[in-house]
Formats: sequence, C-alpha cells, structure tokens
Amino acid sequence: MSEEYSSCPYMTTVGKFQQQTIHEATGVTRQRQVQLATVQIFGRGIEAGRLYAAYASYDERGARKYWLLKTKSKAHPAKPAECKVAGGKTIRKGTLVVTAEWYVSTSDSQDRKSYKLLEGENVTVPVASLVQEHGLEWAREMRGGTGCELILSAASHIALMQHNYSNVSK
Repeated sequence: MSEEYSSCPYMTTVGKFQQQTIHEATGVTRQRQVQLATVQIFGRGIEAGRLYAAYASYDERGARKYWLLKTKSKAHPAKPAECKVAGGKTIRKGTLVVTAEWYVSTSDSQDRKSYKLLEGENVTVPVASLVQEHGLEWAREMRGGTGCELILSAASHIALMQHNYSNVSK
C-alpha cells in the first residue's frame, strides 16, 4: 500500500481512506458513553405489546441475524430477581431491561419470514441488545391447523437489516 494515497495503484479497488486519530475526548470511552445515552433514549420509547428485534449471537432460521420478540413491559431497571438468567450469566442490577416473549422462526427461506410466538415463556432482555428500531410490523397473520403464523413485513425486515450487525459488542 502506498502512503501517498493519490498514487496508490489500488485506489480504484479500495477507494480513498482517511486515518482518524482518536483523542481522549472522542475515544472509545466517549463513544461508549454516547451509546449508553442512546440506549436510555431508545428505552424510553419501548411499549408493552410491541414487536422488537434483538441482535442474534448466531443466525436465525432463514439466515436472519436478528431474533424477534414481543414486549410484555416497558423498559425498566433490572431488579435483583431479574438478574439471574439461563446459562449462568447475570444481568447487572440497574441495567435497563424489558420483559418479553420470543418469536420462533418457522421458515428456513429468505423469502418467507414467518414466526410463531412462544407464549408463556417470559424472558428478561437488556435494552442494549435490541436493534434500535421502533414500529416493526407484521405484514399478515395466517391461521391454520398448526395455530397462528405471523409474516414479518418487508419494510420491517429492511429496516432491521440496515443496522450494522458486524459491529455489535455483546
């Protein structure tokens, strides 16, 4: 790579770049503080009975990088009883969380984003693990012999996929 980027033979392939010096005022600590403030603002808008998505630690069926959930509460600071979660991990007391029920994907196809609600299995989810997107909607509801199946709207899927899933700290 040439330090004189205007004469770099690979400029047409990789484009120009500019080094950004990270000073104390705009460093990682400052960026993390901004992220936490954003979580607080996003959390204030969360309502019970709404559809939200969480960043997935592995791809959902259909190669989707998010999991869907239905909120059962508004966002609130975690209480001691909510701090213990499955897998031996804990949520720090006071962390902004929401009580929810997961949807399970019923399709492996990228073209069909269908889900069923896992009713009665309440979980506590940190607001910081949610994709910051309000107003997600179902396109339609299908009733059949296996119960109710919900189809995620294309607009909601697009809104979720516009987020950077490769840069999420877990």
